[in-house]
This record gives sequence, structure tokens and C-alpha cells, in this order.
Amino acid sequence: MVGRPRLSTPERRKNILASKAKWRDANREYYRAQKRELTNRPEYKERRKELREQKRAPPPEQNETTLWDWYDANAQNAPSGPVQPF
Repeated sequence: MVGRPRLSTPERRKNILASKAKWRDANREYYRAQKRELTNRPEYKERRKELREQKRAPPPEQNETTLWDWYDANAQNAPSGPVQPF
């Protein structure tokens, strides 16, 4: 390989993030106008609404077992023999 050695991953990542921040600062009005335009699209708003509703929805029904139910089911099958209660 010719030239300088490649930077380590953290250094490269830091440089990439710094260059993106510099571009954002230099083009802030363009960047914000573009972001505003994209977030006001109806399909974007609909997708965000769906995601919010998914978060608010109750979790799907699960097998309502407790740790004691698991203990009762598995205590006798332990490889070292039956497990005694604490």
C-alpha cells in the first residue's frame, strides 16, 4: 500500500462526523428546508402515526408464567438432581 497508513476506525468515524457537521453548518438553511419538506409529506406522517400506535398498543398476549411456575416445572429435571427451595 502506498501513501499514509489508514486511520483507526474511531478516528475515521470522528472525521466523518466532523465533516458532516461542517457541511450542515455551512448549508443550514438548505438542510432545514429540505428536512421540513420531507417531514410534511402525508405518507411520512402516516408512517410515524403507525409507529406511535404500535408503541402505545398493549403487548401481545404472552404465556403468563411466573418464576415460580418455571421453578416448579424444571426443579425436578435438573441434571444435578432435584433442586431444593431456598
